[in-house]
Amino acid sequence: MKTNRKNFIKSGCMAGAALCCLGTISLGAKAKEHGQSEQEQPQPLLQQDYIIKLIAGLSAGLEDEEIRKLMKNCAIVHYKNLNMDKVLEEHIGNTEGFLNFLSEKWGWKIDYNIDSGIIIADENKNYCVCPMMNHNNGDIPPTVCYCSEGFAELMFSAVFKHPVKATVISSVIRGNESCKYKIEL
Repeated sequence: MKTNRKNFIKSGCMAGAALCCLGTISLGAKAKEHGQSEQEQPQPLLQQDYIIKLIAGLSAGLEDEEIRKLMKNCAIVHYKNLNMDKVLEEHIGNTEGFLNFLSEKWGWKIDYNIDSGIIIADENKNYCVCPMMNHNNGDIPPTVCYCSEGFAELMFSAVFKHPVKATVISSVIRGNESCKYKIEL
């Protein structure tokens, strides 16, 4: 990307938004560490609404691939917060075990075509599982689903021990029955 004033400002806004997003997520933990009362601590709905508005604003001002990159980077925070490397540890290199885990523990429906190297992973839920978007105010921008793409890429890449590409092909937020991902191995 050519560096000019517009690109410089756009990059600065993306970086600032990412830092702001990450800072908002960690506000509750920091408040507890510093002995703030429940009333003084940021409430989950406040954090969610804040982030929804931030993502909506970014989505309106950035190119689709820029917002996708930003949201996929946010997935790292959720992945680490859930200690997914530890959760996935026993499944590294064990495709069948991992796909069974997703089906049995998380209730996902999995369609794996070993010849094409494509997995269709259906979360099999009629609601958005994202902890940042778990309330229904109708204003959730569909670009938030890029975070889920990033999370899926992190998980499947860890298990398969090489980078994979994940794409949301269906999403509750986008009006579909469930969230589905196409995982290209």
